[in-house]
Amino acid sequence: MSIARPGPRWAAIRTRFALVAVVGVLGIAIAMGMATGWWWWEQSASALGTDPTGGVYFNLTMVLIGLTFIPVSALLDGLLRDGATSGLIATVWARLFRVGVWLIPIAFAAVGIWRIDEGTRANMIHDVAGFTIPLVVMAMMLTARIGLPRVFPRFERRSLLILAAIVLLFVVAVLGIVSYALMEMLSFVICWWWLLAFATRLDRRLGNVAIPGASPA
Repeated sequence: MSIARPGPRWAAIRTRFALVAVVGVLGIAIAMGMATGWWWWEQSASALGTDPTGGVYFNLTMVLIGLTFIPVSALLDGLLRDGATSGLIATVWARLFRVGVWLIPIAFAAVGIWRIDEGTRANMIHDVAGFTIPLVVMAMMLTARIGLPRVFPRFERRSLLILAAIVLLFVVAVLGIVSYALMEMLSFVICWWWLLAFATRLDRRLGNVAIPGASPA
């Protein structure tokens, strides 16, 4: 069985995605350890941000994830621009996906800056930002076959299965089988993994074509 050769930007992809993961896991773990209890677990992960002690660590972690995700967005943006330049991706789809990848770090930072506060504008901003992150990635999963058919001839099938897994997680959370906090955390991990797979495959595909004025890693 042959092993697919990594693309030219694999080192940058691995490093940038790993940094986001390390910041997220350590930050959330510290916030959970410093929290006054596990009352937030049945509500949502964002509820941890309102804890008297663990909240500050959670909110700071969200902002740091947003900051560390900026290099990831820049890398994805470059890959998508090169995809459009090479003709692998239609320009309109490349632009839509580029907007999406830049919304992610903004949304993460907004979740940390504006915490839950029922009935306030801050709460509305927090909720919109929190939903934006998975919805952007899920939209990319759903439209991969339409927008990038020449890049991922089979990847879209796996994307639809992953999308179905996220929807299933939401359903079982609504039914009370798992907590909302667990559903949110698992969904974000799945989205992170999909974006990593997306970047890796796109980089590998671009490595096989000539790209005029390609973006540097």
